[in-house]
Amino acid sequence: MSDVRRANAERLRQERARGETVLSARPVELQIEPTNRCHRACPTCARHFYDRAANTPGDLTPALLELIAPLFDTAQQVLLGGYGEPLLAAITEDILGQANAAGCRTAMITGAGDLDDEKAAMLAGVALDEIVVSVDSADDAGMRRWRGITLTTLLANLEKLRSRRPETRAAFNVTVHVSNLDELPDIVRVAAKHGVERVAVFHQKIYSVTQRGSSVLSIPEHAARRFAEADEVAAEAGVEIDLPPTAGTRPCEQPYRMLVFRHDGLVQGCCSALFESHIPRVVLGRLGEDDPLALWNSPAMVAARAATLGCGPNDFACHSCPFRVFTAEAHERFLDVENNDDASTL
Repeated sequence: MSDVRRANAERLRQERARGETVLSARPVELQIEPTNRCHRACPTCARHFYDRAANTPGDLTPALLELIAPLFDTAQQVLLGGYGEPLLAAITEDILGQANAAGCRTAMITGAGDLDDEKAAMLAGVALDEIVVSVDSADDAGMRRWRGITLTTLLANLEKLRSRRPETRAAFNVTVHVSNLDELPDIVRVAAKHGVERVAVFHQKIYSVTQRGSSVLSIPEHAARRFAEADEVAAEAGVEIDLPPTAGTRPCEQPYRMLVFRHDGLVQGCCSALFESHIPRVVLGRLGEDDPLALWNSPAMVAARAATLGCGPNDFACHSCPFRVFTAEAHERFLDVENNDDASTL
């Protein structure tokens, strides 16, 4: 880690410890959405239910990347991910290459269905540090239902990258709901068997009224038992696991650590609801119109930091965010209340 990057991280730690909401330190994490295009049909995804006319497909442009790149000098990590498949965007290689050259740790969230030999060679060439793969089942049938790809194919595609660059760390992202909760311990076993170092578990966000009741937060005792079993399996196998609470709240540090850049240049203070909708979110501004460093200390970002400290108005986006509030109601983010004719049922 460079001296500049180390000094920035230490300054941020000190400012956070003092509870300051206007920071002199720069963000240490950047999330970039290379594209919102995706040709898969994962039934838990907001793409099925948001207004497609308000969320037209597109990719991050080189001009927008040029505005983000100066932040690489102090960022510790650059994460590629959002509501699209990064492997579909030509600019993904440039983002990872520039971030790596600047000394950032790089990570990418992918469905892995498009991870062919050419893409694997590209990711190895830009020295991707971590690949985070969406895995919601421990068998082929379940993965085909939830992610549109068999587990066998996904693991084979993952191996295409890891055989070229064994240093690339692998992780599973698991979206857990009532239909796959009981598979969670077996998903951890799959991770251990295939050398996946980390499993991150997230509660499903409920975007359709037809999905009401599918959050495991509606069955907290059963969820807690399965989470405990998965935790035990992970401990025995040496797999790192991040399990969400089954009730209550937990702190969120994103406003103190990161800026999030949507493919079209919109800048947010966290990763929540990275699409156009009525869902409350921390929108800061737009690349090309606003300086990213000015947005880092914009009024909305200062308010978000205050919310993490338990201050600010109760109607601010952070106070009802499902990434920090763990109730079934907080996770119901219905996008189709007016018209749910096309909504699918889990």
